[in-house]
Amino acid sequence: MEIRSFPRQPRDNPENGPAGNAEARPYAVPDGPRTRVRSRRRVKRENRRKLLLLRTIVLVALAGVVLVGVIGVGILKEKEAGGEGWKDPDAAFRGLHAAGTKMEIPVPTSEEAEALVRKVLAMRSADEFQGHVRLRGMSEAEAVEFLTTLPEREGKIRSLLWQGSQNANGLQIEGVVVQFAKEGRPLRMALLTPDGAGHWQLDLASFAWHNDVDWQDFYDGRARVADYRLLVAKDSYYNGGYADEKAWSCYGISHPGSDLVMMAYCPRSGAEDVSLHRILKDKKGSRVTLRLERTGDGNNRQAEIRSVLAEDWVVTDAPFDGSSRLGVPSSGE
Repeated sequence: MEIRSFPRQPRDNPENGPAGNAEARPYAVPDGPRTRVRSRRRVKRENRRKLLLLRTIVLVALAGVVLVGVIGVGILKEKEAGGEGWKDPDAAFRGLHAAGTKMEIPVPTSEEAEALVRKVLAMRSADEFQGHVRLRGMSEAEAVEFLTTLPEREGKIRSLLWQGSQNANGLQIEGVVVQFAKEGRPLRMALLTPDGAGHWQLDLASFAWHNDVDWQDFYDGRARVADYRLLVAKDSYYNGGYADEKAWSCYGISHPGSDLVMMAYCPRSGAEDVSLHRILKDKKGSRVTLRLERTGDGNNRQAEIRSVLAEDWVVTDAPFDGSSRLGVPSSGE
């Protein structure tokens, strides 16, 4: 006599398909005692796996907490023993430019910043500058001429857009983008910074893109050395006297008021290169103030970087690249 644990499966069942087709009848065998036992065992195995995973996560978290605690205790013990504890590797670089920065000076609100910009751009006399305008490398006469002729060149103010903090060179800086009414005119950035008394002022030289030598004159070779507020980006054009890319680093430079683009070079890993590397790190491009020189070793589109004066367009007494001598970044930085 044949003994079966389950009822015999019908040969043809509309719901299960033909009896001989295993793929067509995935649920052909009805539930019975063995099926229920297997289900309970499967649930227990899954529960054990979940419990093991949970325990693993808890143990890893506890190990992380213990590790942080051990490191913290070690730092405190080192300080108690007269050591300095953990040090930020870039602290010296940032600290050099942060020295003298009065970060406790309250920043203006967006309304206050925009009101200051409108007030300065409406000035037509140097007598109005006191406490509101920062003149660095720009004479009062040049400032008055710029402000007086600005509406004719670029039209009325169309809009102002507050950009917030633009801190650079150890200075507190707030930015406001100014758009003028005339079509095709580039946007200008009004950079505000406090004076020694804590009064916020508009740095007019940076707003005016002020340079001692016209950009066209430098491009055409009529000037040999000049300082410029430029837009700078990393580039890779090595040619002429700057063909050796192991000896030189290449940067694309352009003036915000011109379509003329030049290539600027500096010794690889030199003070200027390190400064630009830090400024452009994680950026496609940036505002930078440079001192350039035409050496005669390249074509009319090539110049040499003699100094990085500022990481933005607000210039101070100390050139920015002085801090670069703290160290050269590794190739992987």
